[in-house]
Amino acid sequence: MGFEEQAFEVQERLSRALCPEPEHDGPCEVPWSIAVVPPEAVDQGEDHYDELVEQAKIEGTH
Repeated sequence: MGFEEQAFEVQERLSRALCPEPEHDGPCEVPWSIAVVPPEAVDQGEDHYDELVEQAKIEGTH
């Protein structure tokens, strides 16, 4: 199993842990999101992690 397949398997497991009833009406009570980003995108800063950290600081959740 390659990186991408493993990443999507982990993504599915995390999604089920965060939202065990994906067919529920409306959005989840606590908003969340998940994405698979290849390592080279992280190395090049394309994961936008710095922006997410800055937003968390602004919102007071960091």
